[in-house]
Amino acid sequence: NEPASGGAYMGAVFNGDIMRFHIWAEEECYADVILRASSSYMLVDGGAWSPMEMGDMQFNRLFEAGYGSAADAESDSLEPLYVEDDVVLKGGKTEQPGGDPLLYVNWMDVNFGTLPLAKGDNIIELKVVTDYVNCRGENVACNIDRLEVQYTDNYTPPATAEQLTVKTPPTKTEYRSGEKFDPTGLSVEA
Repeated sequence: NEPASGGAYMGAVFNGDIMRFHIWAEEECYADVILRASSSYMLVDGGAWSPMEMGDMQFNRLFEAGYGSAADAESDSLEPLYVEDDVVLKGGKTEQPGGDPLLYVNWMDVNFGTLPLAKGDNIIELKVVTDYVNCRGENVACNIDRLEVQYTDNYTPPATAEQLTVKTPPTKTEYRSGEKFDPTGLSVEA
């Protein structure tokens, strides 16, 4: 691994690789969990570590996310974490060759919402499942700056449904990779 900007490190990440963030809680509590990330989808290679253009990347096509205790992580039984399907890490471009490619990325927040944390060791896990391929034909993931954990007392559990029924299917039912879901005509009853 080679040092990058801000004391971070650049290294190879492959399909199936897992990143685990450990959060220690002195007592049961709730926290808003936010990942600061950006695209690293190189569309045009400017040479070395100087890409000239980065593309947009849909977050849910990059990672499967989960959370729970350290024991849950070891037994592969973490609760799945989801973000909205339209969370897209925006690309960008520069006309200036050379320099640090991290200067050209657009950082954004990926919000996992408010999570219950148990007393002790809690895990947030990101498993790489990307199907993106960059201009060099390599699989790519994204740049990660930090994972923020903001403790909160204001938490309302989400409403749950016992049953969901599709009353009317959507008009569009076939998609190509990268197309956004079109809910036109879809009717669902909880």
